[in-house]
Amino acid sequence: MQRRVVITGLGPISPIGKERETFWRSLVNGVSGIRLIPEIAASPLNFKTKIGGVIPDFNPQSYLKDEEIKHFSRFTQLAVVAADIALADAHLTVAAEDAARLGVIMGTGIGGHEVVERLQKALLADQENKAMVKTKQFIDELIKQHAENPLEVELVAGLKSKTLGDFLTHHFNNYFQAYLLEQQLTRLDKTGEKDLINSCAKATFTHAAAAEISAHCGLSGVNYSLSTGCSASANAIGAALNAIREGKADVVLSGGAEAPFTDMVYASFDFASPRQMSVRNDTPAQAITPYAKNRDGFLLAEGAGVVVLEELEHALRRGAYIYGELLGFGSAANANISPAEELKGAGLAQAMEAAIKDADITPYELDYICSHGSGSAFADLKETNAVKRVLGERAKAVPVSTVKSAMGMPFGASTAFQLIASSLMLDKQIVIPTLNLETPDPNCDLDYVPRTARPMILNYILLDSIGLGGNNAALVIKKYK
Repeated sequence: MQRRVVITGLGPISPIGKERETFWRSLVNGVSGIRLIPEIAASPLNFKTKIGGVIPDFNPQSYLKDEEIKHFSRFTQLAVVAADIALADAHLTVAAEDAARLGVIMGTGIGGHEVVERLQKALLADQENKAMVKTKQFIDELIKQHAENPLEVELVAGLKSKTLGDFLTHHFNNYFQAYLLEQQLTRLDKTGEKDLINSCAKATFTHAAAAEISAHCGLSGVNYSLSTGCSASANAIGAALNAIREGKADVVLSGGAEAPFTDMVYASFDFASPRQMSVRNDTPAQAITPYAKNRDGFLLAEGAGVVVLEELEHALRRGAYIYGELLGFGSAANANISPAEELKGAGLAQAMEAAIKDADITPYELDYICSHGSGSAFADLKETNAVKRVLGERAKAVPVSTVKSAMGMPFGASTAFQLIASSLMLDKQIVIPTLNLETPDPNCDLDYVPRTARPMILNYILLDSIGLGGNNAALVIKKYK
């Protein structure tokens, strides 16, 4: 008989909450986590979109050891903290378990790319500083040579230099001192730079989060990572489901993490044509409008979501609280279908149908869909069409809503947050709203639960995710009975 898998711990660290209850209250009450992104707003690249899902007041010193902070990229920091939160929520004591039966499978789209950019900037700054020092040495020599040469120049500030040496001293010297000080403030110190270089490879690769969760928590079982864009955590959770089913693990921490607010990553979306991201910088809380007629794109978000997946009998033996049961997983590629066929939802519908089949239920048993719902003109319509393909005449009777209207799109962590939200919806029998949906797109004509949460009986929930590169994935969960 196939081993059953249940959800016993929830670990969100997100723009709308850094633990389960805050995350839930924000979702159900329509609180937005979209804010000005300081790094992006200050960038010399002059991005058009300056807002996104930022985690407020995240201080790694409150959660991690100094040595971990020094060597972890931000996405890894977030992932490890989310794992700790999930384990605490599950009341799972690792020391009381067989560590070889406890695993970690994570997803990410970007990984630790920000470390690459930090290192690149540090090295460039170092080269600039060396050049500036040489130039300053040249200026110092000029000052010595012309210390007594008379010069009558009225300065902008109203001061007068009596000699060329005096002029050079007051202007070039002060300029270089200010420049070098600014460089020193913005670059890593010598120790930090050395640490960054030494840990660069380990910090940047996409497996960093899963590897460091394993080391931090002492979990020596199955351990790997998947990278399929926005669907990465859906595929990671599906892999965790199968690992437990097949007896390779009793408990798996699974989910995703992202930290996309770097110049190179952000530029790839902000400079895209046609435009992909919303430019409603003046009204951040109302910027993301999934399925709306006036939607103008998605917004990026940072965050990490980790869930504790556990074999049912193992969970029952230790008296764990069960949020829901993970029933099915499906994944499919768009392959070489045309954009027109993709817009009809072909690949995504295939993934949904695979998850429903894996769950051993019918489409008619679904009560609700926790959607990808990013606010993208193309993806929202594709998703709507996929739901219609799968549910047929029942499509308009099944509510659909999205967490991204509240927090933005955290790439590979997206489905992890959908699963955390869906587990809480099952637990509390309430469906979260889609924020900012005033006037729906006529072609997006499903029940998107606009603006207000809705109490309802929930037994089966479908989650879907659309990844860059044509990957589509879906999960099915049910209320545990």
